[in-house]
Amino acid sequence: MFAVVVFLIGVIAALSSDFVDAARPVRLSKLAVRRGAGHAVDREHMAALQAYHATHGLPTSINWVTIGGVTPVMSQGQCGGGCVAYTVAANVEGVNFATNHKLVPLSAEEVVACAMGTSGCDGGWPADAIQWFLSNTNGEICTAASMPFNSSDGIPGPCSINCTTGAQVTKSINLPASELAIATSLVMNGPVAVAVDGTSWALYTGGILTNCTYSEVDHTAVVVGYDDRSNPPYWLIKNSWGTSWGENGYIRIAKGTNECGVKEVPTTVQVRRL
Repeated sequence: MFAVVVFLIGVIAALSSDFVDAARPVRLSKLAVRRGAGHAVDREHMAALQAYHATHGLPTSINWVTIGGVTPVMSQGQCGGGCVAYTVAANVEGVNFATNHKLVPLSAEEVVACAMGTSGCDGGWPADAIQWFLSNTNGEICTAASMPFNSSDGIPGPCSINCTTGAQVTKSINLPASELAIATSLVMNGPVAVAVDGTSWALYTGGILTNCTYSEVDHTAVVVGYDDRSNPPYWLIKNSWGTSWGENGYIRIAKGTNECGVKEVPTTVQVRRL
């Protein structure tokens, strides 16, 4: 199990809605920090996952996009840490939908400008951003409409929490390094934030990615589905590089073989039930 190291995530590149071509390769940062005790696996959630799996098992597929729990794909532009911001927003949006049956777009700008500080576009860590909300706003996150994303030029805007609340996080949850844990939490609780080695993603145009490079994680995204009926089975992941990248902004990677290091540092949240 990946239990010792966690990574500071950042994609320092020109990321836009027309993200990549052969003449403009992506440069991914490799900035690592020690994993602290605050990132220990959440035993209460793990017990709930085990109980759910034992009682219900898992469906052969799930897709929160078609269910209605995923907002449109956006572009982080040149803000490297925007991947973390959009990951946090999409994770909370999805869990809030699964919990309260309301899809409310949330502010990636608040994440990058407030929760990740003045260096937000240099990278960060989803669980740390969630902890900032828990410590500073009682877990409340602004709607995207009241605080839209203005950091696509790579410079975070000013932090402002005078906005409309879209959801309230009550707990940050670190999952074990297990694809089964990701699948179970995905079904039980909604979309899951993951960190990956994004090297092989740079020129991805479609299909199920196999033999993905994995050295260390340097990018974050959100698992929004899986399909075990496919050959090979795959994870469906929402990215933040615009809709002209990948499969309309999504990527499918093979499931069950830790492609791109997808199982290494999964996280999610609990939100207030309305």
